[in-house]
Amino acid sequence: MKTKLAPAARAGLACLFAWAAIAFVAFAEQDEDQPQAVTLLKPTTQGGMPLMQALNARQSSRKFSDRKLPDQVLSDLLWAAWGVNRPDSGKRTAPSAMN
Repeated sequence: MKTKLAPAARAGLACLFAWAAIAFVAFAEQDEDQPQAVTLLKPTTQGGMPLMQALNARQSSRKFSDRKLPDQVLSDLLWAAWGVNRPDSGKRTAPSAMN
């Protein structure tokens, strides 16, 4: 005995299969576009502006450039924000509940 599906059920199944196919294609393409890991340079931890001068010169800006940051500047910024400055204990440059 053959079972017939109601038109609404057939439409629902068709939508489900179409959605699954679109999702599969979208996720397959996404894997190809994944960013590659970057090996950062060692941060520059010596020299630079004294702390009090840096705090005095600090200001906010809402204007941004589309220029690429040099690798050393990017490495320094990331280390200052969340780098490990005490390797023996794994403690970081920025305070946290565990630091």
